[in-house]
Amino acid sequence: MPAERLQLQFLNQFKLFQGALLKNHQIDLTSERGKGYLILAPKDQTKVAFEDGLAEIKKDLRRMVNRLANVDYAQLTAEQRKENADHLAKVAAMSGMIRSSRRLIHIETEGTGRPHSED
Repeated sequence: MPAERLQLQFLNQFKLFQGALLKNHQIDLTSERGKGYLILAPKDQTKVAFEDGLAEIKKDLRRMVNRLANVDYAQLTAEQRKENADHLAKVAAMSGMIRSSRRLIHIETEGTGRPHSED
């Protein structure tokens, strides 16, 4: 069995283990470059989950923009060009919402390390 295949199997099993830890025991693992996996303290789980999620969304949005922006427009009909432009506009709107969300969570968590409650 090639080493790459074993490595992929290990990674797959580890992801399953990580998911089970989170779901069954509320233990969240995060990877830190040069240190490996660390257990997140419950007080940090919300902020890290939100920030990691936003980073993933931003990465996916960049990929989407790259694909939408690099279409051969010369081969598109006017309707297809409009559809492409509409989708690019939607992605721009989503990017704006993501930036706003990041600013909002930063403002809400300043000084407390957790989201502000409106009680």
